[in-house]
Amino acid sequence: MTTKACIASALVCSLICSVLCASPYRKKFLKGNIADKIQAVKEAAASSDNIFIGEALDFAVATHDEIGDDRDLDQLLESSIRFLDIKVLPPDKKEKASRNLEKAFRTFSSQSVRSAVLDMFAADLSPGNLEAVNAFVAARAQEEADNPGKDTMDPLVEKSLGILQEHGNRVSFNIMFIADLMDVWSSHRKLLEDSFAPLAAGAENEILKITDSAGTAQRLKILSIIASNAGIPKKIKGKVAEKLLSDQINSARDEKGVFASKEDALLYARSVSLAASCRWTRSAQDIADSFAIASKSYAWGLLDTDCFCTLIADMAQVSCPDTGRFLSHYLDSLNNDMKSGAVPEEAVVLSVIKALGGLGDKAAFDYLLSVTYLDYPSDVTDAARLALAKLKW
Repeated sequence: MTTKACIASALVCSLICSVLCASPYRKKFLKGNIADKIQAVKEAAASSDNIFIGEALDFAVATHDEIGDDRDLDQLLESSIRFLDIKVLPPDKKEKASRNLEKAFRTFSSQSVRSAVLDMFAADLSPGNLEAVNAFVAARAQEEADNPGKDTMDPLVEKSLGILQEHGNRVSFNIMFIADLMDVWSSHRKLLEDSFAPLAAGAENEILKITDSAGTAQRLKILSIIASNAGIPKKIKGKVAEKLLSDQINSARDEKGVFASKEDALLYARSVSLAASCRWTRSAQDIADSFAIASKSYAWGLLDTDCFCTLIADMAQVSCPDTGRFLSHYLDSLNNDMKSGAVPEEAVVLSVIKALGGLGDKAAFDYLLSVTYLDYPSDVTDAARLALAKLKW
């Protein structure tokens, strides 16, 4: 007899040992067919005999080890799961039932059985159970990644995400975040992002590690995911922005004082935007100091006008004492261009003027005043006068 057969036999013998004082449903379970066994479980539930139901669960899982998938056995297991109140079991029996549930989830292929197990996990989840759900979601995510364009999420995955949202750990976060980054289940992105958002606070190091190892294109995706997810703490958003800004600035300094590509310039601009959105003042000095790189990159065509204008506005939102000075000097250069006949982009001039007005730095006075004397369109000169009125003296 094989080891598995011995285990199943031992379980039956264990039940037989109590037959002399057995209740009718115990006798029915021992003597009857699958339908009788299922009925016995129902009768045990009516008597709140959770220990017996746990034994029936144990029997079904052990028998599956011996005979494999079987529709009748699936029904017995599902009934045992659905009628079991695992919370009232003694500690040793609860632990055994929990292990059996984990094993059933991993080894039974029946969707209904797995769904029943997930319902049980939602109410009472052990570390081993969580590991099983993590492994299941990771495996399904890999299957989707290996079949691009399929983009299907079966109900078991959806139910598993709900459990991870409530009970997940850093491993859970990693699995779901990387799946999102890889565009797995893209038509279910909101569900995926809602599921990992509550876990982000405990996964700061994981987010920073993923960001650190990603290339520029992936970093842009990370920024997009993080920036748009209200459930991710501002502290984490700020640290990611700070990390990316530092990397992009250092990289540009190693080049010719400009970003290496349009993609790199865009990553810098969006990092500034993220820092501004969460008022991450720790990056204010870096942003101000790197404005020369940003303006040169704009002049070289690495940043388009709209993006550069947004960057200027964001820069003013997370300012330091040097911000007004750098923007004032840039406005001076724009005024000099205007004097020489090289008319600057009106949108850029307006962005600088509005930013200086918002900052209220009196160092901008001479440069704003010069705007009113030059041949700018009236909306530019009007904006300069308004900004002058906002300066703090």
